[in-house]
Amino acid sequence: MIGAGLAATLFGVHRVSCRGIGGNTAVGRTPDVSGSLTLQGTTVSAAEITANLATLRSDDSRRDGRLRDQGIETGRFPTATFVLT
Repeated sequence: MIGAGLAATLFGVHRVSCRGIGGNTAVGRTPDVSGSLTLQGTTVSAAEITANLATLRSDDSRRDGRLRDQGIETGRFPTATFVLT
């Protein structure tokens, strides 16, 4: 079981300035992650992990608002589930 104390990085984007000088990296994380993994020996044979996107935060509240309202639309899609196939 995956749970308390685990944070997931859900996005990481590096932006380069228009002149190719400088830039920055945006990283979004949420502490609300849960799920399970099944191991067969040293191989992960099954996994299902759910992240609460409503608690996704970066270092820029303006970015967070745009992701919440226009990008991820957490009002409509409050969670993301990743399933190993």
